[in-house]
Amino acid sequence: MKKYGIIVICSLFLISTIGQVVYAGDELDPEIDDPESDVLLFGLMPAPFVNHFMKHIDILSGWFHEDVNNPDTIYTTLKFRDYKPCKLLVIYAIFWYYNDSSYAAFAMMARGKDYLIGVQINDTNLIEIDDMYTINQNNNTITFAIPKELIGNPQPGEMLENPFGLAAIRFVSDSLANLLIRFVSSNILFADLTFNGMDYQIQY
Repeated sequence: MKKYGIIVICSLFLISTIGQVVYAGDELDPEIDDPESDVLLFGLMPAPFVNHFMKHIDILSGWFHEDVNNPDTIYTTLKFRDYKPCKLLVIYAIFWYYNDSSYAAFAMMARGKDYLIGVQINDTNLIEIDDMYTINQNNNTITFAIPKELIGNPQPGEMLENPFGLAAIRFVSDSLANLLIRFVSSNILFADLTFNGMDYQIQY
């Protein structure tokens, strides 16, 4: 059931557009730049009350970065309007394309505890990884540390293309989700899906 949940979410939101290129991202020059207060009900429609209460899933930006002292890992960070732990089932994820494959790094948390963490490849191949992310609540960020060998081992000069972020609150009850999915074609309650960002060029 865990795998089904993440696959449905990834399949629902995985999209592609032609991106621009940035050679090295950081908080001041991120690959992903997303408007404030754009969380949607069911991930589909705006609702006046949503953004007042959903600051912790309102993505503002996202970026890739690397460490010359740890070249076998790539890091990616999502920044939120006001991060705080969520008691509901929440997912934080960043997606991209490399070498004709789609990738996603994600963390699913239920009631403030880890539920499922890992990397997903082409919507189906799920690799669970413990301790893959860190949260900085003071900076309102979550950062994933991803072994490059799990994402095709990209080499210096190659591109990670069309990145975008997702933060969503999923129905806690699978039976309720399965009932409502007939009407809203989604198993999520609230979501912020960013625009596609600029491509990132591998440095090390």
